[in-house]
Amino acid sequence: MDFSFKELKGFSIQKCLRHFNNYDSSHIPAELRELEADGTILLLFSNETSIIFRANTETFSIEIENRNVLDVNDFTDITKNKFWEHRIGKTIQDIEFLFGKLEQPYGIKFYLENNCNFTIEYLSESNYEFDAIIIRNA
Repeated sequence: MDFSFKELKGFSIQKCLRHFNNYDSSHIPAELRELEADGTILLLFSNETSIIFRANTETFSIEIENRNVLDVNDFTDITKNKFWEHRIGKTIQDIEFLFGKLEQPYGIKFYLENNCNFTIEYLSESNYEFDAIIIRNA
């Protein structure tokens, strides 16, 4: 990665996009589906940085990639759902990597103004999925 996450402090998230894996997620309650269904997460920031988060099932961790967003046709914009309506445009106060027993981070926590914090985490098993990367209130 060619930047430090600390460089995002003072900026805000402008959009959250998801690329959901192709399978039926109707077993997940509708209000949680966009946050807990398995798939890649793409965050777009106010400094024009774009970060992709993917599950790495071999290391039980998240893979993070800083990349230029050229094609988002396969992604679904989830920015306007209830979860994000209080987080979009809020200034990032701090960012913390979440570590378990392994060397690789299993997640990342964003501290936003007005205490609208959230995490992006790899879970080997959640209430609804097996091997998923999810977004949660923190």
